[in-house]
Amino acid sequence: MAYPVVLVRAALVALTLVMHCSALYANDSLGVYFKLESFTYSETVPIDAALHEWETTDFESGDRQWSWNWLEMGVQWGHFSLGYLRREEYDLRFSPDTAELYWRTANQLDLAPNTDYEIDLRARHFQASGLRFAFRNHHAFAVMALDYQVGFARFEAQDLIDGRLVGRGRTVNNRDYDYVAELNYHYSEDRLFERQVEAPSGTGYAVDLALQAEYRQHRLSVVATDLVGAIYWRDAPYTEGTLNSDNKRYDASGYVRVNPTLSGYEGVSDEFRQPLQTRITADYDYAVSDRLAVGLMLQQQYDQALLAPSVALLASHALKLGYWPQTEMLQLQWRTPGWVISLGADGIDEGIRALALRFAYQPLLHR
Repeated sequence: MAYPVVLVRAALVALTLVMHCSALYANDSLGVYFKLESFTYSETVPIDAALHEWETTDFESGDRQWSWNWLEMGVQWGHFSLGYLRREEYDLRFSPDTAELYWRTANQLDLAPNTDYEIDLRARHFQASGLRFAFRNHHAFAVMALDYQVGFARFEAQDLIDGRLVGRGRTVNNRDYDYVAELNYHYSEDRLFERQVEAPSGTGYAVDLALQAEYRQHRLSVVATDLVGAIYWRDAPYTEGTLNSDNKRYDASGYVRVNPTLSGYEGVSDEFRQPLQTRITADYDYAVSDRLAVGLMLQQQYDQALLAPSVALLASHALKLGYWPQTEMLQLQWRTPGWVISLGADGIDEGIRALALRFAYQPLLHR
């Protein structure tokens, strides 16, 4: 999840280039566009702790962590654009029991003796880079205006993780536990058994769609990323079988350390298909006046729907403030023709669990 830092650094470099090129081609149909978007959320522990083996006393029951990151920059010529794309996704989903057991053992906290735990963990991750081609158009009708864009991306992928662990655990005493679970996962690096493998290569394809409509006081924008898409991995290592906790050792304090034992098999899939999960964002505004609008924002991804009421102020409703109650995140957005800058967080200290950033520039269409 350190990937957003790389994105921010790239944004600073790209900002200089975009501003220079946008001025250079201000009166031409050729221009440069740029998009940086990142949203990271952890229900259980702060984002900083999630990067450091959950080593924290700040824990809340939850069932997911995810991070969605997108960096794109390219050229736009009239209605067409072509750009370089780099993206990364983490998607971890787990039972609350799994989260609590992992957090307690990671921090060597006392366990409640003779307590049963439901173990269920699904993990998905990849990094990718490639090219994205898009077509964009505008239609003006008698009572409304419509903008739309269709994009197609092809990219090479690495750092595969895709699998699931399901089973049961039970504490023996306040420092020891047993478990048995079924495992099935593909990977680029075997983080469970440290098996030496050759990392697979993947090729991905994705289609996206964006719509924006304005009708009197109403404005609606919808973006569907990975509307259709998948990554096809070649020669992907995998492990499948039953894990148990029979192989144990104890540290100086008597706390158990489990080296999982596998009863199953390891192999390599000639081809493994990793579907891309559709991400939908929507933004609706109703203009109460020229300087005030109220609305609702939606984000649907990783089987989770987030809603945020919003209020937009100033001329052309350039400044928007939204609150996402499910993540307790406050978001501030500044929008002018061609530009969008947005920042959201649920706090300002190391306890942040939700962090969102968007910074984008796209030349206006010559209509």
